[in-house]
Amino acid sequence: MFPFLCTIISLLLYWKVPKEKRPWVLVFFSLLIISWWDLPSTAWAITLSLFTWIFAQKWKTSLLIGFLLLQLILVKILLPLSPLGLSFTTFCLLHYVIAQKRRKLPPHSFPQYLSWVYFFPIFSAGPIERFDHFLAEQSPAPNWLEGSKRFIFGMLKKWILVEWLFESWTAESLLEGLSFVELWSVLLILFIKLYLDFSAYCDLALGVAHFFGFSIMENFNFPFLSQNISEFWKRWHISLSLWCQEYIYLPLLGITRNPYISILSTFLLMGLWHDISLQWSFWGLWHGFGLMIHIKWKRFSRGFLWKESWWWKGFSMLLTILFVSLTGVFTQINDVADIQRSLELFGQAFGVHW
Repeated sequence: MFPFLCTIISLLLYWKVPKEKRPWVLVFFSLLIISWWDLPSTAWAITLSLFTWIFAQKWKTSLLIGFLLLQLILVKILLPLSPLGLSFTTFCLLHYVIAQKRRKLPPHSFPQYLSWVYFFPIFSAGPIERFDHFLAEQSPAPNWLEGSKRFIFGMLKKWILVEWLFESWTAESLLEGLSFVELWSVLLILFIKLYLDFSAYCDLALGVAHFFGFSIMENFNFPFLSQNISEFWKRWHISLSLWCQEYIYLPLLGITRNPYISILSTFLLMGLWHDISLQWSFWGLWHGFGLMIHIKWKRFSRGFLWKESWWWKGFSMLLTILFVSLTGVFTQINDVADIQRSLELFGQAFGVHW
């Protein structure tokens, strides 16, 4: 109830105060809401953002990037529970430092910078909004119609589908004695639930952003229609995949001149960004190997006319979703079982028991 009341009050003030004062309204109420969620996380986010602003012009870019990455790694390793929005905030600040170094950011003020870092609708889980896009995609008036549609759609998706229809399907479902078919069914259902839950949050975030006149980037584009793993990552968690492509994959490709090493390293780091654990490492390696195999297959099958047939497209979509769903044996039970159990389930998914 408190975040809801703060949102209403902030909206009323935001559109009443002069334009130059609006970022401060966003900063104040965003910090108020985030503090209500988790006060230590708020303190950490303030420290990181102020440190980055102060030293972005004084330190070498590589030194500041190293500091931001080091604090992310140390906090994830040393603390039993990471601050809320730590990974998100770190990636945003890394983008800011690199984009400013490349002179890709338009002129901006300190309150504009803070309002972007703390923008409460996307603070904890994204989308990872780029600062230049955040500044450019502002309207002089709220988009009540589009915002309401996205917000209502997100609420229905969250409370009707996730919290009611799929309520009984949890990570513990994978730990029961399941047959081969049951295991794959549970994996697929849990992945559908994950998509609905995450995309519902993004719908809510985009809806609230429209109320403030911001058009935040889309994070999903019907990923279940993907016909291969490459297409999947153009439709799933789009803001993260684009961030990793620009700031991890392309620099690695420039250094190694090897797309396969760059892909595997990028997804391994992406997994560790979620959580520094063996299970998320296997998640990254699985996706990386999948993309490598798809590149080989794409080159080998060039010119195969049957790839345009309806049955192949349908089979490809099913195969892609099953491939992605299988990572649930690592990520879905990350908090309730160890890596040994994950590997047992992975083998069971292929009919192997050990």
